[in-house]
Amino acid sequence: MFDPAGSEIWMQKFDGSIEEIFDWQDEIVEKLLDAVSGVLIQCETAKLSDLPVQELTAEQCVLMGMITWAGAGTDSYKETMSYHARAIEAKPNLAAAYAEAIWTMNGARTYDLRTELAPYYEKLPDWIEAGRRLAGQNPTLDLSVAVADYNEDGNADRLSVALEQIQQRAPLDARLHLFMGWGYNWAGFPEMALSCFQTALRVGRYGAVFVGASGGAATSCVMLGRDRDAIRYAEAGLRYSHDYPALHSARAAAYAMLGEPEKASVALDQMLQLEPNETISKWRSNVDYGGSDGGKRYFEALRRAGMQE
Repeated sequence: MFDPAGSEIWMQKFDGSIEEIFDWQDEIVEKLLDAVSGVLIQCETAKLSDLPVQELTAEQCVLMGMITWAGAGTDSYKETMSYHARAIEAKPNLAAAYAEAIWTMNGARTYDLRTELAPYYEKLPDWIEAGRRLAGQNPTLDLSVAVADYNEDGNADRLSVALEQIQQRAPLDARLHLFMGWGYNWAGFPEMALSCFQTALRVGRYGAVFVGASGGAATSCVMLGRDRDAIRYAEAGLRYSHDYPALHSARAAAYAMLGEPEKASVALDQMLQLEPNETISKWRSNVDYGGSDGGKRYFEALRRAGMQE
């Protein structure tokens, strides 16, 4: 690969068999996406941060919302939603704006943010219906609407079918795999969720998905009984953000199940600093992981870590 001036910027030779060449092609594409996305995000962040909000286009507002949410902290939701709502107002037919707005509200549902996000909860039903009218234009939008429907009807099997169909449309979209992973987790399919998170982490290591995918993978691993792996994923995410509660709660749960109560207690305290009023019953009323065995294991682990019922 050469730049416009003719200088070599990347080259790699493949010496394997013809049967292995397609796997090699996928690996190379992932590496290129990984490297290029990191540079692009840094450049766009620097450029957009210098512009007044009122001068941002709808598309730029969507991107700023994605960047703002990169650390996945609970205090980032209000600012993130302000960008996505502005994007929808500026361009009511922009599928990406509805995709990000609906998804962010799906994520907010797992936290006690009703007061902070009250204006957006009022708009959410209209956004979902607008998203249905734009079906097929954006796989992330279709996914966000499918998860919003699951939040209302609790039909995990229907959500699973929808996720499988959507995945085929964008196999190397890191953000889509992040959202799919959480959809699978919430519906009680942690093994499928973990596969999605692993894809997101491979192709989005420098993007706005890393922290969320690390927390999701850690949660999946606790549900699957892979507690050491859960800690490994959580600690990877903590290198970039200490504001994402899922990283701390997964560590607390994993350490509790491994019989390390002191570490579990410390991790739980860190999580409760971000969500001081969280309890098992409140958590389950928002997300019960489809009533799955993995979900039951996760809640039992949180009890052992010291979370109040």
